[in-house]
Amino acid sequence: GGGGVPSEKLIHSVRELLNGVVTELEREGTFAEGRAVMTQASEIVGQYIKPTGSSSVYDRILALSDEQADAYCHSMNVSTIATLLAIGTGLANPEHMALAGLLHDAGASKEDADLEAKDPATLNFEERVRLYKHVPETLEIIRKKKILLPTQSTRAISEHHERFDGSGYPDSKQGAKICKEAVLLAIADTLDRATSTVPGRTWQSIPGWVKLQRQKLASGAGPIEFDPEVLKKVLA
Repeated sequence: GGGGVPSEKLIHSVRELLNGVVTELEREGTFAEGRAVMTQASEIVGQYIKPTGSSSVYDRILALSDEQADAYCHSMNVSTIATLLAIGTGLANPEHMALAGLLHDAGASKEDADLEAKDPATLNFEERVRLYKHVPETLEIIRKKKILLPTQSTRAISEHHERFDGSGYPDSKQGAKICKEAVLLAIADTLDRATSTVPGRTWQSIPGWVKLQRQKLASGAGPIEFDPEVLKKVLA
């Protein structure tokens, strides 16, 4: 593995793993089973990254992420999911997605995470300003730490809160103006947040989240968060 182009064997393994997450966990899964799936997924990502030129950057970011224990688990999950989606769909370079996932919320505080969990329509002006700032603050941390990321990773981070219908932030980009890497990162971020157990927030199962996305895609009703063509490939 490694080098930017996943092998057919790796792609097959990843698709089997992702399909297994959706079908096997339709029943009531245990926390141990959930951890086992993420461990297996993380091992696939690690095996893909380690033989490549990005391995030293990856390790450095892992060390940086570990300094923020609260955010570490979410960042690692998003990195893993986004990388697997890149491998499974062929829409992005997996290494770029792994790096972007680990750093996507580096500028976010606990307060920002709490705000993200709320219905956007309920946020007041000050809360919106605080929430929107975490994206440029993340990019500033990357600059100050002198982490040289691929352009695609940086752009994915800067656009992962933008939405296809223009309802996202910080720049209200829409449609094809949002890069595919950012869409994959946004899907991974949204999936992990929706399926994580957080006090005061409605929990969804992974199969439930996937079913909801399929229903939204089929009906065309409601806000369009993600590029429909990218979402179709992810759901497939």
